[in-house]
Amino acid sequence: MINQDPVILGLLAITLGLIFYTSESPHRYWQTFYRYMPVMVACYVVPSLFNTFGLVDTSASQLNNIAAHYIMPACLTLLIISVDIKSILMLGSKIIVLFIVGSIGIILGGIFHCMFFQYCLLSC
Repeated sequence: MINQDPVILGLLAITLGLIFYTSESPHRYWQTFYRYMPVMVACYVVPSLFNTFGLVDTSASQLNNIAAHYIMPACLTLLIISVDIKSILMLGSKIIVLFIVGSIGIILGGIFHCMFFQYCLLSC
């Protein structure tokens, strides 16, 4: 059983790398496999099998905090760098208004969701 965070992170990185590598493989087996199992589903299912079959022990792992505080902000920054703002602005004002209204809806939905469940939990 693997319980050291660097080893678990390396195993996850190698696993995801192999999934993405085989998804582009010209081999007939992999083409058939990924026709029925989408790549992104495999990226969730295969690592979860490590925990299910007891290959890794994540009970005392701090990988969740590391991913949330270091890896995710770096990925979001790289994603935002690749955005072509000029092309988005050329789409017109309707798309910008749609984006703003959608963002406000998500923010308000989160607030109302928390208020609703707080009310439900306190009244029970």
